[in-house]
Amino acid sequence: MSQTISIDKKNELFENFQKTGFANHTDGLETIVELPQAIGKGFVREIEIRPGLQLMIRDLQTRENLVEKFEIEDSPLGLGFCLSGNIQNTVSQGQARKARILSKPRESYVSFSPKSLVTVEYLAVQPVFTIGIFIDQPILNIFLEGQPESIPYDFKKIMDGASENFYNRIGSMTASMQMAVHQLLNCPYIGQLKQMYIESKVVEIITHLLAQLVFAEFEPRGYPPLHRDIMERIREARNIVDCNLQNPPSLLELARQVGLNDCYLKRGFRQMFGTTIFGHLHTQRMEQARRFLQEGKMNVTEVAYEVGYSSLSQFARAFKKQFGAKPSDFYAEMKGKAVSPSSSRF
Repeated sequence: MSQTISIDKKNELFENFQKTGFANHTDGLETIVELPQAIGKGFVREIEIRPGLQLMIRDLQTRENLVEKFEIEDSPLGLGFCLSGNIQNTVSQGQARKARILSKPRESYVSFSPKSLVTVEYLAVQPVFTIGIFIDQPILNIFLEGQPESIPYDFKKIMDGASENFYNRIGSMTASMQMAVHQLLNCPYIGQLKQMYIESKVVEIITHLLAQLVFAEFEPRGYPPLHRDIMERIREARNIVDCNLQNPPSLLELARQVGLNDCYLKRGFRQMFGTTIFGHLHTQRMEQARRFLQEGKMNVTEVAYEVGYSSLSQFARAFKKQFGAKPSDFYAEMKGKAVSPSSSRF
């Protein structure tokens, strides 16, 4: 059975959502809209970074299949990620144009939907976590000022306000994007510092997503596009690496586990994620180390071992190169910082 939030009923259904400041802090930065218990659990968080630039975080789980419908007239550019859940989006422009897009975990997207009817389908009991960044045209032009030669033609039309066509690009969430998102979701500050931190991370995420878009269009391609089956195997390889940071398989063993030639796996991994397998492993190790040190439950030596380093000095050098600080200094700072409720999870 499915519930449908129609264009007419949406405001009526959601008008009783509880709206509060984040973690009982009324800092004026954001609004939390909680899902009614009759529909499910979770919330939608809306933050206006500046006029024309908005951040939206959805963390929800519906009791039944849920269909949400809404109209878009003047579309901002939408960028973001699906972190969990499979979401079916249908964008209709009149009777002739219709596009169906399935958002999958660890995928990035860039989307533009002017004069459209959008339908979003959520599956029952499935946890959904998405991050969306919405940019109005004037702000987008400021970000990309001085870059006309590197911008794809159809995207340039969006910048110029000359496009009325639906635009959507799906990419893979790179290690750099994952790190920026994790830092965004774990903001350690409150008040004005929180606003500055969030804006800096949003701009960083926009940079990664637009760079992915530009390079995907203009990077010389010596290899043909990957087949869907091969892409699934490469994603599986990435998952294996992520689950075995302490003792990762060798390249040959990893290739054997996913049923690919090692050279094909290396080439395809870089083609999909913009980094090498070793580069991805290193970034994931460093990010997990940072999380462990921030939690303060393990000391530096224990963290180094936990993320796969047998040499403490090698770990210290790698950490400092990645984050610009020694792990011991970072650990001491985290231990000494009084963590407020709003710094535990953005």
